[in-house]
Amino acid sequence: MCGHYGSAFWGFDQGWNDDIMVGGRYHNGNAGCRDGYPAGEFISLGGGEAPTGYVNYSNERKTYFSDIDGIVLPDTMNGIAQSFPMNLDPNESYVDNASSRVMFDWDYWNVAYSGRDNKIYKSENGGSAFGEMHAFGTNINEKVYWIEQSRANTDVMFAQQVVANISRLWKSTDRGATWTLATLPQNKRDLNFTLSYNDPNKLWISFPKGANGAKVYQSNDGGASWTNITTPTLDGLEIETMVHQYGTDGGVYLGTYHGPVFYRNATMPDWDEFGTGLPYISYPLRMVPFTVITNYVWRPGI
Repeated sequence: MCGHYGSAFWGFDQGWNDDIMVGGRYHNGNAGCRDGYPAGEFISLGGGEAPTGYVNYSNERKTYFSDIDGIVLPDTMNGIAQSFPMNLDPNESYVDNASSRVMFDWDYWNVAYSGRDNKIYKSENGGSAFGEMHAFGTNINEKVYWIEQSRANTDVMFAQQVVANISRLWKSTDRGATWTLATLPQNKRDLNFTLSYNDPNKLWISFPKGANGAKVYQSNDGGASWTNITTPTLDGLEIETMVHQYGTDGGVYLGTYHGPVFYRNATMPDWDEFGTGLPYISYPLRMVPFTVITNYVWRPGI
């Protein structure tokens, strides 16, 4: 290939043990890489440009896509990828904060969960076949989006559902059999949340469209009450994503739209810019003829 080239990932996931990454790319189909492939190189797996791509956290060669079903990544780049069927695809969208996922149980690697329409589905055969586990109402347009299972207590799960353009946060303490509504500090459509690795009652939430001074919150009681941990450092920024780093004292990363990445843990008084060197850009007064504007994959130094 000659000239400029790049890939924007509409969907992305990676493994826990092996260095495996997959994702659906804008205009370029699905791609995957793993340990043993040349550094920075992905193999093309087919498909269109779906916002998809999921990794089985135990049998990590097994990967999942909404448009091409299951793919077992080959050991080498010139190997042959094997396929397996899937009977259900999660809610997915190119729009931010409008997708669910294929989430694998922390205790049982062959058990998976996925949000489709207004329901959560469960698989007990590695993600090939899903059956309905719980329905949140009867309106299929009131979709279930992000779902998480607590690492500290695997009976605890949280799920986001959008009803009348406002997000709800549901909580289960019996591994998804029954659900109750958590209290939210704001009524907005878009939200992100992430769970503590060692405390089933601790979680963090952010609002991409939150006003200055009202963007990030922490709960220590499972979502019953919230503490505002926003500071003026985040003024004017739109938080697109957040994640808790396991092994830290409450460490949370925030990714912002066309802006830097921030980090803060329980010992820090403010959010600290972590994304030094990331190519966030703004070009209000010039034309950019060749560009991919979002959703790259970058790896920080150790």
